[in-house]
Amino acid sequence: MAPPITNHPKLAKEEDDNIWSSVLCDVHTSSSSKFPNGKSLIVLGNNETGKTTLIARLEANEVSRKGAGLEYHVIDVQDEYGDDTARLGVWLLDGNPQHTNLFRYMLTKENLGDTLVLLTASMAQPWAIMDTLDTWCSLLQHHINGMGLDNSRLRECRQKLTKTFQEYVEPDDREADIMTASLRQRTTLSPLADDDTLPLGDGVLTLNLGVPVLIVVTKSDAMLELERESDYRDEHFDYIQQQVRNFALSLGAGIVYVSVKENKNCELLYKYLLHRIYDVPFDLTANVVERDGIFIPCGWDNEKKIAILTENFTTLQADGNYCEVIPKPLVRRVSAGGAAVAVLERQSFAVAVDVSKAVSGPGSETVLANFFNSLLTKKQGPAGATEPGASVESDQLTPQERRSAVLASTPKKSSNQ
Repeated sequence: MAPPITNHPKLAKEEDDNIWSSVLCDVHTSSSSKFPNGKSLIVLGNNETGKTTLIARLEANEVSRKGAGLEYHVIDVQDEYGDDTARLGVWLLDGNPQHTNLFRYMLTKENLGDTLVLLTASMAQPWAIMDTLDTWCSLLQHHINGMGLDNSRLRECRQKLTKTFQEYVEPDDREADIMTASLRQRTTLSPLADDDTLPLGDGVLTLNLGVPVLIVVTKSDAMLELERESDYRDEHFDYIQQQVRNFALSLGAGIVYVSVKENKNCELLYKYLLHRIYDVPFDLTANVVERDGIFIPCGWDNEKKIAILTENFTTLQADGNYCEVIPKPLVRRVSAGGAAVAVLERQSFAVAVDVSKAVSGPGSETVLANFFNSLLTKKQGPAGATEPGASVESDQLTPQERRSAVLASTPKKSSNQ
């Protein structure tokens, strides 16, 4: 029998090669697992909120090309060292609600756990912010309810979102919290068990959709123009902020105010998206002081913090109706002859009709004309009547109301003339 071969140089080299191959394989596997594939971002909001421009900035594209219906983009993401990369799929839905049937392509049973939703609203139209968020949240909820998810899967997604909110720790406190987090991990038998979650605060996750949501208020640079042209004050912006924060709290959502025009918070938004989607470390703290650069991470906010905003209100009601506190401005349109013709909003029109019924007799035409002219020129709240040349919209009144308003504001000619 031939003696066994030991310490053969060729065999030793093959063994070393296998060891290094194993190490490289482990490194590659670890690197790939940091940025897993299949992650998605869904962007919702009305038209003209700047969705396409925002995604172009996140893609590092200088030019944004607006599509129609449903757009698909890809954002190449990488860690701070450029070692790990992935491709984040971005679904961008047209702002027309008639396209909501396309939800079925964006959000499915299979990708529900790998998707984050951006709800966008524009500060350039502050009167529409809450209506925009409400509308698209309702449409998203309707789609999720109709997906046919079994109860256990939906419960798992909701509990995961609850856990994310509850486990938020300020970046400055994370080192001090290591021991607490380690103890929690050792004593937790099942991370998604009902008994392992602490009670949520008031108003938190009262509408748990089971999918993480981030609210992005675009065009925050419009605040300066609102101050100049529409008499907005800090109190109005604080009112808007507290309304948005209460809404976000009900969804367990974060909030970012951005301005692509001024490159405000765009980089922050990119980094926070990587943190929420790929669990990349994130060390930026909340910012509620800089009014056009608001940033509130998921899990940071609560009702007590929000209440601080309204403590010094002097002219506005913190619990006032949003449409009354931040009303839509009057709209002026240009007639065929070039003269500016103002259009009354429905509320003002109703008041005008009541006045016209009460006024009769000689000189009533002059009285009515003066009344209507005062309505057309009087500013209503912070977003009062716009000057001639302002943007034109067509959905303010019915054709009959518009005709009646214009006719009533024009003095009739005497029959003797």
